[in-house]
Amino acid sequence: MLPFDPGDLSYAPLSDGCQRGAFSCGADIVDRWFHEKAHTHHDKHHCRVTTIHAPGDEVPVAFYALAIVAERLIDKKSLIPSFLLGGSGHFPSLRLEWAAVRHDLQGKGLGTIVMGRVLTVFSDMVAETGMPALTLKPLNDRAATFYRRLGFIAFGPNVLGRRMMLPAEKVIEI
Repeated sequence: MLPFDPGDLSYAPLSDGCQRGAFSCGADIVDRWFHEKAHTHHDKHHCRVTTIHAPGDEVPVAFYALAIVAERLIDKKSLIPSFLLGGSGHFPSLRLEWAAVRHDLQGKGLGTIVMGRVLTVFSDMVAETGMPALTLKPLNDRAATFYRRLGFIAFGPNVLGRRMMLPAEKVIEI
């Protein structure tokens, strides 16, 4: 159970005053990126980082980073619906670059709340632009299982882990 009402969470673009250094999700690669690179990536528009805060807590309880990309499909035998490719081997995507929940709050449903927010952003983008897919590369098997439960499917070659996608039509069904 979360120590706060999820309805009281606030979502904001990453700012200079954010207490990034005190955040830890327990995965070194994620923590290092958030502490050392998130601000630069956000400022240079490589991705947009959103921090999530609970009332009265200066340290973010979670964050996510999204980018618009042209995904490249190397493996033509992949499970990509043909309408996405348009013959070029590339398709536009909203990519979830990073998502993390603070270590002390993991296993309490906050990750599902964060992904609900990401799916809302994606759904809005689908309605506004026709973006065909949300993609990501899970950090580990536990994360891949979580994303499969949300409807993501694997695609592309299995190079240092397999990428996953959620076609827009799945979000529209939900």
